[in-house]
Amino acid sequence: MSKYYLGIDPGRNGAFSIINSDGNIELYGLFDYSGDLFLPREFAKKINPYKENTICAFEHVFGMPNQSSVATFTFGKTTGEQLCVIKMLQIPYFEVSPVEWKKNVLKGMPWKANIERFKVPKNTPRNIVARLRTEFKKENASKNNAAKKKAKEASIVFVQRMFPTVDLYHGKKNPHDGIADAICIAYYGYLKDRG
Repeated sequence: MSKYYLGIDPGRNGAFSIINSDGNIELYGLFDYSGDLFLPREFAKKINPYKENTICAFEHVFGMPNQSSVATFTFGKTTGEQLCVIKMLQIPYFEVSPVEWKKNVLKGMPWKANIERFKVPKNTPRNIVARLRTEFKKENASKNNAAKKKAKEASIVFVQRMFPTVDLYHGKKNPHDGIADAICIAYYGYLKDRG
């Protein structure tokens, strides 16, 4: 009997992937939505045939700084619904941090964004800190955004090399990094299980 490794990049723009015990992709795709509502039943239908002898690697998520409370709540709700499907199908799962799976799957690739961090001496007056922070953001915004984008592309490059038949575009102009991340997360589960 084949063993399967389900990888989930949770959230609104997330995706899922299943890799078999031979290291080949069995299934991948985006989550189904009706407007802003996640459709758990559709997700369950897709992964149900693989529920026997499957291990799920679920990316450990947390709220992002500067994200609105509404966006954080929506993200948490959707992530919870996705995890609920896994639990209802009784698929064993473990959570893995983005740093952990990237460190193991994307070895030798530029997966870590080298961004400039704002620093000032401890005793700097608040009004000066605020002005310096604004200037820093203006000066470094494009450079930091480019570094983040390049880091996000590492999983896309990995998938294109390792699984060249995978369609990361899904009819869009740019590749979907959620699908690439889900495949990498499933691959992490595969590597971890093999020791």
